[in-house]
Amino acid sequence: PKPKFMAAGGDISQPIAEDEEMGEDGEGEGAGLHDEDEQSAGPEKPAVVAVSKHSKYDPRVPTPLDSPNSPFRISLVCTVLENASSVLVSASNKGKLGAFLAAFQRYLFTKDTLPTEVEFNLLDVFDVIDSRWKEKAGGGRNRGKKTTDATGFTRYQTWIDAHNATVAVEEAQFLSKQRTEARLLAQ
Repeated sequence: PKPKFMAAGGDISQPIAEDEEMGEDGEGEGAGLHDEDEQSAGPEKPAVVAVSKHSKYDPRVPTPLDSPNSPFRISLVCTVLENASSVLVSASNKGKLGAFLAAFQRYLFTKDTLPTEVEFNLLDVFDVIDSRWKEKAGGGRNRGKKTTDATGFTRYQTWIDAHNATVAVEEAQFLSKQRTEARLLAQ
């Protein structure tokens, strides 16, 4: 199923508004004018999903370097993840890898279609990372015992779930950076 914010051709059906432009509770200048326009416009427009004010990139924004059906970047990321997964999946790196995988899945949801071989490659890479993730969760002190509570990384079902996870990570990183800067300035 296509996300609600995408048009049939995969293009963005409306511009992505900046956080400052979005009114709170419909207040502000011209709030009543928008209600009349929306009622007479006919079909209901999808709601704008705002990005975090700390986001650097939004995968919904079209670019000539990455068309909606281009699998090149996905294949490249799959190759890197597959070859480096033994090094990347570690106990100290799980948070960063989880954040990357959330952002990568958000990017995947913006693609209309992918070639079958790319989809299979993607699923294979996710399985490899998932199994290594579970190994790291079950390793350590309990190496000889099997753990039943070992879960792999989160696989998101919708774009909005992956987006919300990515935004939460971006905001947490921003707050962490602010605390670090404040601590350094206080010394």
